[in-house]
Amino acid sequence: MRCKKGFTLVEMAVVIAIILILSGIISLAIVQAINRANQTSEKAESHYSDNYDEAKSQVDDLR
Repeated sequence: MRCKKGFTLVEMAVVIAIILILSGIISLAIVQAINRANQTSEKAESHYSDNYDEAKSQVDDLR
């Protein structure tokens, strides 16, 4: 009998396929998280801008 050393080509192909599938899933999750973070940031910036404009108009009314 031959002594088996290392991995076969099929085993390597299966491992590479699994790694590719997992990296695809992870990259989609990262893109979605980035999009949500951008939306939250835009919402906060808009809220800040609205509050600033309102406060500025109130100060201008006092003059």
